[in-house]
Amino acid sequence: MPRIDSKLSDSQQPTQVSAWGRGGTSLGGALRLALALILGAGASFADSLAVAQGYNLFAFSNINVSADVGGSVALGGQLQSATSIGSQLSISSGFPSLVADGTSNSNVIANGVGTIDVNNGSAYLFGYSSSHPANATFNQGGAGYMTGSDPVSGGIAASQSSFVSLANALTNTTPNATLSNGIINISGQGAGTYVVNVNNVSSLTGIYYNAGSQTLIINVSGSTTWSGVNLTINGSQPSNTSTAASTILFNFGTASAVALDSGFFGSILAPDATVSGAGTIVNGEVIANDINGLGEVESQSIFSGNLPGAGTPEPATLTLMGAALVGFGVFGRRRLWLKAQPIGK
Repeated sequence: MPRIDSKLSDSQQPTQVSAWGRGGTSLGGALRLALALILGAGASFADSLAVAQGYNLFAFSNINVSADVGGSVALGGQLQSATSIGSQLSISSGFPSLVADGTSNSNVIANGVGTIDVNNGSAYLFGYSSSHPANATFNQGGAGYMTGSDPVSGGIAASQSSFVSLANALTNTTPNATLSNGIINISGQGAGTYVVNVNNVSSLTGIYYNAGSQTLIINVSGSTTWSGVNLTINGSQPSNTSTAASTILFNFGTASAVALDSGFFGSILAPDATVSGAGTIVNGEVIANDINGLGEVESQSIFSGNLPGAGTPEPATLTLMGAALVGFGVFGRRRLWLKAQPIGK
C-alpha cells in the first residue's frame, strides 16, 4: 500500500477548541486571553463520548449483529441477534458488559433467536425478573443479571439528544486539514485534534495518518456508503488486533443511514442514523440510533481520542483556567457541551 509523507502547512496545524465554545463576547478579551493561556498549556479532555465512552456498540434503539461483539454493548431497544459479547474484555463479573434499558423487558433481549453468551461481566436488563427469563448465558464465575439502578446515567434513549448536539458541534468545527484527490494525508506531531470535512465518503480512497496519537475527526456531510479505503496509521496498516484506529472518529452527524460495504477501522458517531452492513467487520466504536447487519465487531480500537468542545477538562487544565480567569477578574461560566462520565472498558 502506498505511503505519502508530507507536512501540513501552518494553517493546517491541529488546534484545540475550548469546551466553552468559540469565545463569547460577554467575557471579551480577558476570556480570549485566558483561553489562549489554557490552550497553550495543552489542555486535554477526558471521556469525551460521555455515557457511551468505552462501549463497543451503543444504540438508542435496536441492535442486530450476526457475529461476536468483542466489547461491551448498550442499547435502549431490542438486542435482536448476536452470538456472544465481551470475549475481548478483561473485567470483573460485576461490570455491566450488556446494558439493555428499554422500557419493556420483552423488548430488550434476544427476540427468540436463541441464547447470547456474555463472556465477561454481567447484564443489566430493565425490568428483568426470574419470572421472565432472558436468553443469556454467563461464562464468567459470579456473573449474572444485575439489579439496581441503570448503569447508563439518565438512560440510553434519553441521551440521544446530547449526541446529536455533539455531532452538530463537531460538524461546525473549523477544519484544519483537507481532502485532496480522495486522500486525507496528514503527517506531523502537533498537539491537538485534526478535523477534515468530507462531502461524500464514497469519494474517499485513502487515509495516510502519521501524527502520533493525535485525534482525527472526519465530518461527512454527503454520501454515507463506505466501500473501504487504503489506510495507513503511523506507517503501518492496522489489523483487527491493533489499537491504531482508536483516535479516528467519523462523524455522520447529518445522516439518516450509513452503509458499510467493506471492513471499517475507526469509530462512528451517527446519532440519527441506522448503521448497517452485510456482515461487515468493524474495529472500533459505533454510536447510532439503530445498528443492523454488522458482522464481527472488534474492541481494540474503541474510541479513546479527545474531542474539541466536549468532555471535562483534566485537573491541570482546571487549575490553569482558574488562575487565568481570576487573574483577569473574570468569573463567568459557560455550560459544557456534554458532562463526561467515565465508563470502564
